[in-house]
Amino acid sequence: VSQPAWMGWRRQPSLPRSVWRLTNRDIVVDNWEVMELEFFTDLSCSPPSKVHGGAVSSPSFAGASGPNGGHGAPGKAFDGDLRSSWMAYCGDTGQFCYPGDAWIGLDVNNKTEIRCFRIVQSGLYDRQTDAVVLSTWDGSGWEPVGDPYLGIGGITWNQRPTAPDTLWRISLDKQDLEDCKRPFKWDPGRAWGVSELQFFSDEGCTIPLPGINEGAQPITSGQYYDETSVFDAKNAFDGKDHTYWAAQCGVEPGDKAKASTCIPGREWIGLDFNNATRGLPLSVRCIRVRQSRSPRAECCDPASSVRLERWNGSAWTFASWRRMQADGEPILAVHSRFFTRGACQPISNASGGLRQGYSEEEFW
Repeated sequence: VSQPAWMGWRRQPSLPRSVWRLTNRDIVVDNWEVMELEFFTDLSCSPPSKVHGGAVSSPSFAGASGPNGGHGAPGKAFDGDLRSSWMAYCGDTGQFCYPGDAWIGLDVNNKTEIRCFRIVQSGLYDRQTDAVVLSTWDGSGWEPVGDPYLGIGGITWNQRPTAPDTLWRISLDKQDLEDCKRPFKWDPGRAWGVSELQFFSDEGCTIPLPGINEGAQPITSGQYYDETSVFDAKNAFDGKDHTYWAAQCGVEPGDKAKASTCIPGREWIGLDFNNATRGLPLSVRCIRVRQSRSPRAECCDPASSVRLERWNGSAWTFASWRRMQADGEPILAVHSRFFTRGACQPISNASGGLRQGYSEEEFW
């Protein structure tokens, strides 16, 4: 009987639909890194439906030199510890995972139907994939289940599938490095940073939507590499102007002196409202953003325009809506690409020292 090649403790033969996995759909430049992965039998990833089993994977970075010949490495993605991780080992050099090269999953020991998963992957772009494929062992080979799951970020929990309009985000549209005066003599190319972000259900920004204190969960494309929580996504929703999230912008570990390259559409931050609304959809009609103007060498240079985007059930899409006009005027289509920005704050006080506020005025 044909059996899958994997790392992790094996059962032979493996029963059909008893082994489930996620694979990278996109090229991963370095090696795919997964901090945590959870599988569920219902569509909402409810805790009672969580599935347990033996962790299995494609060859891991631990290799034959790891504990138990490396067969314990996949378990690091199922240990409940975001400080540990499983990392794939792809190709002859252990880098550059082509689509389908890297995979990780569970042997659940009996026939099971997986309908939902939650994943935390690396916040570094070179170690993450934007889309994954769910598949199961059918007794002789791997069988894909459904379409690829798209739009997955890094360093925060991502749940798929998830209902339309339960995820909202802003993404970088343009970063104008000369838009605001920069501190000291930093070379061009610092990360984009957000100190505070709020979503509202009305165009006047008077009816706030749930935040992290009401159960909403931060989601992001990744974050600037750092060993501390200085650039954590939660900082953009904590109500404190002096804390902030910084986008990853292509900077790898040990390259803090390297200029950041923030790519429009790739840098984003938002909220998953599923826990706050029990999966019910929300409409966002206004946002308030306070961009960080930290004088640090790593961050932050502001965006001169951003896009508001919504999850449509299968992918991220540009948010738009219709506004009814008074006096019989034609219905106005509102497209949420925002250019207007508040004035830049000064970066020094009267005595010439650095100011502590660090933030731009709120805008949009």
